[in-house]
Parts: sequence; C-alpha cells; structure tokens
Amino acid sequence: RLPLLYHSKIMSPSPADSRRPPINKITLILLIITPLLYMNFYGTYQMMRSKAIGNKDYITHNATNMNLSQDNTNTAIIITSSWVPSHPSTRMIDKVIDSRKFLVGLPSSTPIFITVDGIPEENFDNFTDTQQKLKDLDGYTTALFHRHLKNPNVHILVSSEHLHIGGSVFKAMTLIQIHYPSVEYLYYLQHDFNFVKEVDHLALVDVMEKHPSEVNYIRFKYQYVQERFLHCGNLRTIKHPFSPEFTDGLEKDFMVLEPSKTYSDNNHFVRFQWYFQTILSIKNFRRPPEGPLQRRQGDLCAQNKTMGLYVYQPPHVLRHLDGRGTPEFV
Repeated sequence: RLPLLYHSKIMSPSPADSRRPPINKITLILLIITPLLYMNFYGTYQMMRSKAIGNKDYITHNATNMNLSQDNTNTAIIITSSWVPSHPSTRMIDKVIDSRKFLVGLPSSTPIFITVDGIPEENFDNFTDTQQKLKDLDGYTTALFHRHLKNPNVHILVSSEHLHIGGSVFKAMTLIQIHYPSVEYLYYLQHDFNFVKEVDHLALVDVMEKHPSEVNYIRFKYQYVQERFLHCGNLRTIKHPFSPEFTDGLEKDFMVLEPSKTYSDNNHFVRFQWYFQTILSIKNFRRPPEGPLQRRQGDLCAQNKTMGLYVYQPPHVLRHLDGRGTPEFV
C-alpha cells in the first residue's frame, strides 16, 4: 500500500489539470484534417497564381488543348507598361509602338504584346491616391483597346497583380511560345523608350544566325555615353555588313556590335528561348531582371565567361520619354 502522500501529490490531478477539457473525437479530427485542408487550399492558390503569371508547367500541360497559330513569323515584340502620371493618356506608348517603323526589314505582321502591370500592393496604403491611379490605369487600358482592338497583330495583356517587368515579360512569352511557335527572336521595349533612328533588323537576325554560340542579347543605347567595353570570355567586336534594305545614311557599310559587361532592361533584341530560360532562372522574376542578371554577368566575367551580351554601336538610336518627368507627357 502506497503512502497517502504519494496518492495526494502524485496520482491526483492538479487544479490546472482538472480544468483542462479532455480531447474529444471532434477536436482530434479537426487537428488532423486542418493541415490537410490548408495544404489543399494553398496548392489551389498556387495553381491559380501560376495561371495568372504564366507558369511554364501549367502552359505546357494545357498547350495541347489550344489552337496553335500557323504563323511563320520569326520575331515578336513585347512592350511593358505600368502606371505613370501621364495616364490615362497613351501618347507616350503610342510613340514607342509607332517607332517600330525604324526597325528596317521587320514585317508589318510582327506580333506585338503590350503588358499593363497592376498597381504595387504598397501603394494601397493611401486609398485616395490608389483609387485615382486605378481610375487612370483603367482609362489608359481602355484607350489602348480602343486604338488596337481591330488589329490582329496587337495583343494587350492586363494584370490585376503587380508582376513587375520580369513577371510581365514571362507572362507574355508563355503566350508567344504557344500561339507563335515559330518565333526565334524578340524585341523587349519599355513604354518610355522609343526608337528615333533606323536599326537594321535584318542584319541583327543575320548576326544571331551566324553567331549562335556568341550573341544572345543586343542592347540599344539612348544617349551619347562613352562605355568602357570590356571583353568577357572570348567575345570580341563583331563587324557585320548592313542589309541592302538599310538606308540610314551612315558613311560606313557595316554594323558594329561591342561585347559588354552590362545587362540592362533598356530596349534590347534577344534570342527567344535564351531569354525565356534566363528570365525563368531568376528565383523571383517578379522584379526588374537587370539586378540579378547584372550580378550573374559580373560573376561570369570574373571566371572569363559571358552571357553573350552586346551593344548596338551606331550612334544612340533611342529617346527616353520618361513619363514620370517629361513635361510633354505629364
């Protein structure tokens, strides 16, 4: 027989224990199924989010159910846009769209994808300001549709989320990959950089075809800046003949491409598949790609390697319209 002290202090429940309700069957079931319900909800959310921004796996899985275009164009254009004080006016992006006439040899049927990015979440702290921005952005989007609705070559992609440059580009590229499977090259343009001088599109394509292991990206300059060109890896200056269609009045008869250590989101011409995989490789591509890609290029240069970045060397061919500060548009 155990001492009474043992029974009273050890075997008997404490006052706190006596107040704790026993775990019944319903509580036990809820403890088991709640994590499962959350996992199912989170998986559904991620699937919907992937659809919204253009997830490669989702697109590939559903591509067989879509009508693929039989168009044999080899080049497409993506123009990213987001809210600026000049909205709802479209004058700025109109100049960018119209400036494609300076791309000598580019077919008039080239598909153009214009992305309209959502307002960043941090802006929603100011309700009145955000309400006005949403109204202006809606007016801007409506004006774009009004101008291009009957043009089968212009596609406007509106995002309810803020995808930034990388997410917007990736979303457009997933659609291009499906509906324009013959596209091999891409112009990426920003909504406030327009061409003001002729660029030999046919020569650019020819360079890509003749230098498949060297040239992946060709950037266009927008001001007279003397860049210090450092050769990464085995890349060297490329001098390529202009196409017969190119008549810009230059005294020289060849195009110059200089290898560069610099990656920029300013207007550029790229290999489609290289660009797609490069954007996809960024851990979080809902941001300006130039930050992580510039670091990547710097790391490769330190190893005497390169991403295949070049700069188009005739005098600057772009103008920066700057919708946030240029009086013409604000």
